[in-house]
Amino acid sequence: MCHTIAHGDIGQVMEIIKILHFYFWGSSSTNYGNKLLELACNFLYEFPNSLQLALLNNWLVNPTGMLGHWHELDLLQEHHNLLIKTLFNDRNADFDSSFLQEVITLNIHGFSQLRKFMFTFFDFTPASGKHADPDLDADINTLGACHQSEDIFTFHTMCTQSFVASDFFTMGLNKLASGQLDKFKTCMMQNSNSVQPEEPEDTTE
Repeated sequence: MCHTIAHGDIGQVMEIIKILHFYFWGSSSTNYGNKLLELACNFLYEFPNSLQLALLNNWLVNPTGMLGHWHELDLLQEHHNLLIKTLFNDRNADFDSSFLQEVITLNIHGFSQLRKFMFTFFDFTPASGKHADPDLDADINTLGACHQSEDIFTFHTMCTQSFVASDFFTMGLNKLASGQLDKFKTCMMQNSNSVQPEEPEDTTE
């Protein structure tokens, strides 16, 4: 999924989401499962073609224009929100001010690029706010020695595992087929709000 998103292939993303429908139900992540089922129903029965096209064309963005640098639109918005909070906090600005709403937020991407340019131009190193990564060489060497002494990566006949990986896809498919899908459809019908455009009323007599 990450590779597909990075290359901006929204069609392949939608194909992967079809698999995730069942995977989430099989792994008991029913909230995500319900959201994806609702999305599928909307695309199949509710959203007009124009809305479907608008969503597919705007779910992924690539502000840099570089290959392999696509990401989700909502993730871009979260990055912008973080930068806004960094520039304007409670101590120096009112978050409801018209200047913030009409000037800063509408140009936040440009300010973000300017901020990066200033650090590069003056050869500044921005503070990361994180601790330095620890030296893992000793840990890696110890782990490698353990693997070598125990022959962990060597094939041994008649060797068994203490567990078997769960097939979440099949489990989700069986769970939906056993009645969960019918419950979902009933709930959707009771709380449906169609987004189809209403037909104009016939005023002719």
